[in-house]
Parts: sequence; structure tokens; C-alpha cells
Amino acid sequence: MYRAPHTTLASTIERLESELREVRALRGPARPRERLLWAITTVSVLGAVFAGAALTAATAKADVAERKLDGVRTRLELKTQDLGACESVAFHALRGTQD
Repeated sequence: MYRAPHTTLASTIERLESELREVRALRGPARPRERLLWAITTVSVLGAVFAGAALTAATAKADVAERKLDGVRTRLELKTQDLGACESVAFHALRGTQD
């Protein structure tokens, strides 16, 4: 690196320290608006994560409910067939006694 002959080590150190103070000053504490934006972003991300978890749970519950409903539908159809068979037997029995 080129160093001018009229600058001393002390002045270079002083200049670098002042530049470092400027950089640190630029990176000061977060302003209230910036904090608010970070808070909103955090809440939004957490909301999205919880919504995803709720969607997964709801999908799983819907699958379980659909399987139960299929089982109930099957049992109802079997009972309907049994009732039809009983009605047929009863109809034939009553018809046979009336003749």
C-alpha cells in the first residue's frame, strides 16, 4: 500500500480509528420503525408456521373422518340390504298365509 511520506504512523492510526468510529456510528441502535418491521416480520413468519401446522392437523383429521364415514356408509348399506331381505321374507310369508 502506498503511504505518503508526510503521514506518520500515529496519524494513520488516528485516521483509521476515526473511520472505525464513523462505521460504528452508522451501525447504531435500531430505529423504532425498523424494530416494528422486524416485529411484524417475526409475527408473520410465526403465523405462517402455525397456519401450516394447523393445515396439516386439519388434513389428518379430515382423512380420519373420511375413513370413519366410509365405514359407516358400508355398515348402513349392509343394514339396508338386510332390511330389504327381511321385508321380502315377511312379504312372502304374509302372502303365503293370505292364500
